[in-house]
Amino acid sequence: MRAFSITIASSLLCAVAVRGAAAAPLASPAPIAVPSPEASGNATPVREAPQVDPEVTTRAEEWLRRLQSGKIDRSQLDSYMNMMFTTPLVQRAQTDYGPLGPPLAFTFTGAQHEHGKTGYTYRVRFKDDTVLFYFGLDDGGKVSGLLLKPLP
Repeated sequence: MRAFSITIASSLLCAVAVRGAAAAPLASPAPIAVPSPEASGNATPVREAPQVDPEVTTRAEEWLRRLQSGKIDRSQLDSYMNMMFTTPLVQRAQTDYGPLGPPLAFTFTGAQHEHGKTGYTYRVRFKDDTVLFYFGLDDGGKVSGLLLKPLP
């Protein structure tokens, strides 16, 4: 389950990767600020956990299940993603991602906003694999990007 292919990419996180070809490079999530000891007055730096709206995480989890089941709700996609999600691509995503099974952990790791779109990054652990899942939303709330990327 390590090789994913067919990448559909536009701007920030407008991608779907499926088994076979290398994924196009995507913008990395914005780094999480870690206060320096001097700035916080503490001897040890404190790292705050990144925060995300729980509704966004619920939608990201929903879309991972949709990719795994092949049940795509086109009304939630922006026009680009709607055009790019062909029936064969949906079938390939289901074939490749369905066998991963249900996620055992779904952890938000960061977000980046650019050009009217926000990309959210999650670390998703399955029984036999761990992936990064990039979930993009435009400012209108439409899904503007999806990408599963295996971790080494």
